[in-house]
Amino acid sequence: MQGTTEETASQTYQSLAWHMHNLESPEEADAC
Repeated sequence: MQGTTEETASQTYQSLAWHMHNLESPEEADAC
């Protein structure tokens, strides 16, 4: 596997932030 720990952590954080945003704005998530 290639990729640094920082890159993996960044991707995990971005994914988590995206899911949290969808939970906070369900209307916007459905519109996408």
